[in-house]
Amino acid sequence: MKMGKEQILSGKRVLVVEDEMLAALELTDILESRDCSVIGPAASLKDALPMAETSDFDVAILDITLRDGEVFPLAEWLRENGKPFIFATAYGSSAGLPESFSDSVLVPKPYPEKRLVNALCGAVA
Repeated sequence: MKMGKEQILSGKRVLVVEDEMLAALELTDILESRDCSVIGPAASLKDALPMAETSDFDVAILDITLRDGEVFPLAEWLRENGKPFIFATAYGSSAGLPESFSDSVLVPKPYPEKRLVNALCGAVA
């Protein structure tokens, strides 16, 4: 029996790293409507790194460009610690992912719900 996307995400804990308040609220609404628990949102790399180190979560959504720089140091930490993540950006495919993340999933902002849900399901599967 194939599980639906609602069931795959149900109960998952999602670390949200997003510095735009309205985007973070929209993202929280999407996740909570899928029965996910939201950790954060963290609006800066300075806040996100300790949150990632001390929180129990299943997957992270990382806005590439934060107030205090790009999120790649956190993405490296997540990769090293076996935590799945997806990137988000308002800059489209020209976001300029470093070569080491060229195979990563990139979701555009504003968050298209179906694409976001599909990306999260793929990350936690």
